[in-house]
Amino acid sequence: MPRRKRTRDADELKSTSPYVTIMSRIGPKTAEAVLGLARTLNSQPLTRGDDFLRLLADLLRDWPDQEAAAVLNAISTRVETGEPVDTESLARWIRVHHHDAASVRDCLLVEPPSEIDILRLLSRAGSQKLVFLAKWQLAQRDVVLKKFLATQSMERVFPRELQPHPLSMSHPNIIETHLLKNDKGEPFLAERRLPLVLSDDWSSHGIQEAANLLRDIASALAFLHEKGLIHGDVKPDNIGCENNLYILLDFGICRPEDAFAEDTTPTGSLRTRAPELIVAGRDKHSKASDVWALGATVFNAITGRFPLFDQGETPPRVSKPEDRDAFIAVLSGRVEREWEQRVDCALVPEPLRGLLANVLKRNPNERPAAHRIVRVAETELSALLRHRAGATIFSPTEEIEQLNRFLPSKDVLELMPDSQRQVLQEQLKRLADAKGLTDDQKATLESLRVGIT
Repeated sequence: MPRRKRTRDADELKSTSPYVTIMSRIGPKTAEAVLGLARTLNSQPLTRGDDFLRLLADLLRDWPDQEAAAVLNAISTRVETGEPVDTESLARWIRVHHHDAASVRDCLLVEPPSEIDILRLLSRAGSQKLVFLAKWQLAQRDVVLKKFLATQSMERVFPRELQPHPLSMSHPNIIETHLLKNDKGEPFLAERRLPLVLSDDWSSHGIQEAANLLRDIASALAFLHEKGLIHGDVKPDNIGCENNLYILLDFGICRPEDAFAEDTTPTGSLRTRAPELIVAGRDKHSKASDVWALGATVFNAITGRFPLFDQGETPPRVSKPEDRDAFIAVLSGRVEREWEQRVDCALVPEPLRGLLANVLKRNPNERPAAHRIVRVAETELSALLRHRAGATIFSPTEEIEQLNRFLPSKDVLELMPDSQRQVLQEQLKRLADAKGLTDDQKATLESLRVGIT
């Protein structure tokens, strides 16, 4: 910085708020930014005065110079446009995004729908969208709010032809989603916030959860596919769980199958991308590629890795196209030369192995349709699958465990009225008919049956 400018800025510091002086001690970038903010504030008809600057001085006191300066510059940008700054929200964003100016800036500069309050940034999905945790005042609940940054992304989410879209659908395994707009007419998606969203590290800890995950999301896909829609990005972090139901999320690239032909390259996650989309990108997203992506997600939940990936392997980001293209070439080589060892369903325990092996067939024409997966699962894996009964939802396996743990002793059971004993006997018979029980579970049922005869 030239000496004359430093002297002029130092003189200006002496004549401004003491909190400007305090913040300038963070570093030279912050000193320049806070002077710019002070000038902007002083140029406004209604200045915020020392109270606002004092709040910022307290919130940013331990921030690195460059990060603190970035926050102050973002505030200046908003004030210069004449937009109000809610100090309570700003304080929350600075506290929750400690030393993360980019996230504070994203919260500060977005214009949410009037009934929505931004709580914090959850993620920035490249150049496609911002995802926030927010409070929907009208509904009095937390939601996940999504703002698409590219116009073409929004056009894909809201087709001009107004054809049926999952946002207006009702299905227990599809997230409840609402279209909202801000005062500028910009569209947002508001999704019900779920208590659990899966991740790459999420494990099914055996096959029961894996079987329910497969059945539930296949049910969601069957619903979409019947409507002529392809999800296009089935992966762990697009699946949530609530009340023991797995729920499909994020319809950002969901559209009719024909619309995917417009893409010059496949979209969606590489971790769950179907082989026909990897090898020279020679195909487009389809119902079969959705099915493979689900199979890859379930395979990862059981084995700890995605079928074409090494354990813990992470693909390059979209922001590094050359590295990403090189990695896709590696994946293509694995499809062509290492398929059997990579897509090894011998790692999957029975009775899920056969069904998952079919779902992960290399040839898309050999994969079962989503509705067929549901039907086979409910027939061959019935012992593992949860079904709602009133306010509860249990699988036969869980029912057997509960009965074995809490059923009274034989002496007590003998005092039970005949009608109740008959109901219990019928329950045990129903459980015994469930397919997929282990030998131990069958032995437990026989022991329980003997106890009530």
